Amino acid sequence: MDQFEEVYDQLRREYLAGADARLAELRAEVESLRAGDREAASRLRARLHRLAGSGGSHGFPGISSAARDAEVMLRERGAGPADADALDDVIDQLAVAYSEAEIALRSGQGLQAGEPMTRDPITSLLDLDAFVSQVSKAVAHAQRGREPLAVLCMKLENFRAIREQYGEATTNDVLAHAASVVRTIVRASDPVAHAGEGMFAIMLERAGAEGGRALALKLEKGLAARPFETPEGGTIRLRAQAANAVLGPDGTSADAILRAAGVSVGQEE
Repeated sequence: MDQFEEVYDQLRREYLAGADARLAELRAEVESLRAGDREAASRLRARLHRLAGSGGSHGFPGISSAARDAEVMLRERGAGPADADALDDVIDQLAVAYSEAEIALRSGQGLQAGEPMTRDPITSLLDLDAFVSQVSKAVAHAQRGREPLAVLCMKLENFRAIREQYGEATTNDVLAHAASVVRTIVRASDPVAHAGEGMFAIMLERAGAEGGRALALKLEKGLAARPFETPEGGTIRLRAQAANAVLGPDGTSADAILRAAGVSVGQEE
């Protein structure tokens, strides 16, 4: 990699590092629109226009395309409070585009020496440190806006038995399979992490205990319905149990909520 490529690579990494701040700004404009701010739609369109340009100039066409599509929709249709939910979905799509850009950058060029890994190498989900960081930011945002937030921890009940019977390689394949099932069930915007030892953690913004319980049931049923098929033709059925913790009743910090969700899972095993 020559000097120009090194500089460009660093600029791209710095650009992606600002994803949370940009998405938060977009979400704030949507909330203003939902509250009846007549100027919020034009501000949102301007932010999307800048994002469409910056995504392309940094070599991330997925981000540019998602932002441009949203900008065109706003320009052609306009937007009012009734459109806020649809715009939430648009920002969720942008969040996915940012995530995919990060994965592509890392998988294509590898990690720099000493750079912290943000994704679990087995499942491609967030690693626990990255997840805790996202929960910490979300807790602060939820507390400022007085919004609900839940963290759900799901554990494969038969994880140890699978590892003992099939070995490490097959167990890793099972984890990757379980991760793909989880990702198809949760919302695209929900951060998901592999927390180790067959445990997955999911953060649910704007969701309370009821939303957490509903997702837990979906995950348990979804994994039970999609067993892992081994290359030899065998079937490994997945039994999962999930529990959630809610901001406020179960803790007021990221660490407290995560501990509460983990203790709940442990007590139910």
